[in-house]
Amino acid sequence: MKRTRGIIAVAGLLGVMMAGAVLLASIAAAADWPARPIQVFAWASAGGDTDLTNRTIWGIVEDHLKATVTVSNTTGALGGLAATKVWGARRDGHTVLGMSEMLHPLPVVGAHPTTSKDWDVFVIGGGPGVISVRADSPYKTFEDFARAAQQNPGKITMGHCPPGCIWHVKGLLLTKYANLQFKFVPYKGSAPAVTAVLTGEVDSVSASLGEQLEFIRAGRLRPLITTERDPLDYEGIKLQAARAVLPGLEKAPEVFQWLGTAIPADTPDDIRTKWAEALKKAFASPKMQEVLKRRAMRPMGWEPKVSREKLAQADSVYMWLLQDLKLTVHSPETFGVPKP
Repeated sequence: MKRTRGIIAVAGLLGVMMAGAVLLASIAAAADWPARPIQVFAWASAGGDTDLTNRTIWGIVEDHLKATVTVSNTTGALGGLAATKVWGARRDGHTVLGMSEMLHPLPVVGAHPTTSKDWDVFVIGGGPGVISVRADSPYKTFEDFARAAQQNPGKITMGHCPPGCIWHVKGLLLTKYANLQFKFVPYKGSAPAVTAVLTGEVDSVSASLGEQLEFIRAGRLRPLITTERDPLDYEGIKLQAARAVLPGLEKAPEVFQWLGTAIPADTPDDIRTKWAEALKKAFASPKMQEVLKRRAMRPMGWEPKVSREKLAQADSVYMWLLQDLKLTVHSPETFGVPKP
């Protein structure tokens, strides 16, 4: 009996020592962050807005902190592969997720079970949505385009980022609220979707203005309409809002693009604080602001304490919209997300 008690006592002591070691390791990691190279897994393809904003802001952090940062494009499962990789890593702030508003549909489409409340998200910025066609397209105006879609339901193809992404949803809103039937063609990101319309693989593309800008300026793409609530006026590019042409869109919920970077919200507080401070400083840099302006993006700079409430509201709008459009495999209620 004494021996058994002794074994139990030793086991208990070892448990306390191990717990203490984990705590000390977390404290040391916070004090030293970054103590080793930072890996950023961007869940979108190279060349798109998610990729560009993460490479820019983490490049600035790298310079400021004299650290080593690598950014890898980890596409697949609508962003779920990258989210799983980061979610399964040590909570030490060295494994980061490059993300976007695609976070909102992940749980309801079965890609990853987390919602915005599970992440500390630093929101960098976001751009306006635009639907464009090739410069030699027969559709000279959005009215031409809409008329053709009405006369040929499901025939006009529209390229976009992965299913359920913001630009896909913008197109789906045209279907639901304006009865414009398109054949939606998904790609791994907006960059390959833009390439597809340039090569004639699809008739049109729904993407951000920034992702199309160089081709619009070069005269290779013809922008037809902005899918935002307000008209667009950017450096000589002036577009009507789709709702001005299609009154039914007045009833559509507002969804918007945001681009950011994140770590799990259960990361130790000291690391979360240092992580957010480094990003806040990088966001304010002239280089970051110049990139946002060049890509026609609205600067946001939402720290996690600000983004948490805003993204929770977007979770509700986005998930229930997809539920209404019958694009989910799980109800938002499964994840405790209330109706907007």
